[in-house]
Amino acid sequence: MQRSFIENFEKLRNQDNKGLLISATGTGKTFAAAFAMKSIGAKRLLFIVHREQIARQALETFKTIFLELVVAMVYLQVKRKI
Repeated sequence: MQRSFIENFEKLRNQDNKGLLISATGTGKTFAAAFAMKSIGAKRLLFIVHREQIARQALETFKTIFLELVVAMVYLQVKRKI
C-alpha cells in the first residue's frame, strides 16, 4: 500500500495537484506520508490528526524516518455540546 501511495503521490505532484490518502486503521498511512515527504525533501509539513495518542505515534514515526527532525506539536481538543 505504501509503495503504491508514494508512486501515485509522485504522479500527482508532477501534475501540480493535491492528494488525500484514505485507508483503514493500521495500514501504514503515517509511514507512507513520512516516506513521501522525505522523498521530496520536505523541510516543513503539517500533519493533522484528531487524537493526541495518534499525534504522539505519528511523531515517533516521523522521527524514525527523518533522523534530524525539529518538531512543533500542537494539540487542541474541542468539545461540542449537542
